[in-house]
Amino acid sequence: MIDKHSSKRIERSNLVNWSIAGVAVLILAAALLMPLALRAADGGRAIYLPLLQRPPADDEEYYIRHYMPIYIGDIGTRILANARLPTNYSVIHTVDVGLVSSATADWEVGDYTGFYPSGDYAITQRELRGGGGGTSAVQLEGFTAGFFIRSQPPNPEFPYQLAQFYYGFDPAVHPWAYGDDAHLCVDHEAAVPYSDFAGGSINYSYVSLQLRDEFTDTLLWFTMTQYDQRPEVLAKGDVVHWWEEAGDAIVIGLYGGEKYSSLLPGSARSTSDTWNDWRYFGFCVSRPQLLRAVEDANDLFDLGLSDDPDDYVMQAIGIGPEMQIEDKDKTGEMAMRLRDVRVYTILDSVE
Repeated sequence: MIDKHSSKRIERSNLVNWSIAGVAVLILAAALLMPLALRAADGGRAIYLPLLQRPPADDEEYYIRHYMPIYIGDIGTRILANARLPTNYSVIHTVDVGLVSSATADWEVGDYTGFYPSGDYAITQRELRGGGGGTSAVQLEGFTAGFFIRSQPPNPEFPYQLAQFYYGFDPAVHPWAYGDDAHLCVDHEAAVPYSDFAGGSINYSYVSLQLRDEFTDTLLWFTMTQYDQRPEVLAKGDVVHWWEEAGDAIVIGLYGGEKYSSLLPGSARSTSDTWNDWRYFGFCVSRPQLLRAVEDANDLFDLGLSDDPDDYVMQAIGIGPEMQIEDKDKTGEMAMRLRDVRVYTILDSVE
């Protein structure tokens, strides 16, 4: 018999109290330091204006940071292709689109992504060696990432080709262990300006949270779709599926769906159309919404997942485009850019 661990709930008295006066001081300091943002050290967190420009509506009282954007000045050590992923280090990782980390992309990847870095190609862009503009490529500079993925011959065991901005948490985060009002929230800005699926690919983009139930030691993936070429899929709303290749349940939520998440004010909604302007995407998951997803996963797949939100940790987050290529005769291309990724817990309502 396994004894269930004691509650990991964190008392409100341990939380950071953000006063209105304190926020005002931060805004003033950021304004004075704004010219330094262009010279911020790689990996630096001291200067981050988007946080001050769009704080959550009620973060003056309770706001717990899990991930805040860092300034990236050199792409060199931050690109991983089909590799073991690090923790506590922001990277782009790619799967089955080739060794994208191997060479400088000395062409305008922004013609696909809409992102044109100000720095030299050598420190902002990577592609396959010998690609010459004809293969997948990625970009990183400042608080912004760009992805252009072009299909490769498919892997019969894993028909997904993708690129993601990724961060792994060590130790894992307990987002819902702050009381009954705890909401895990993720927000960022994104654009999907290009998606070519005429060759038979299935193209989409999403936020992916790797959750784990510590009581049963079971993974539960929680995703939020920004874009899916298939309007009929979006019309189904929030669902839970079985991810055959991983052997795990996966929650597929929509921006605008209400079953498993709530929109942050001003958020865009999931769409099957491409767009080139920056759009803000933000969602929160309350404890009841998490348990609704857990209940559906248990009912569908008899997983025996815990019904205590305190048991769930977040191990990693990934955001980016993906193509499903199941046949060697199918092809596709897709581009995306994103910036200002934040992950945090807030208490009280997000309405």
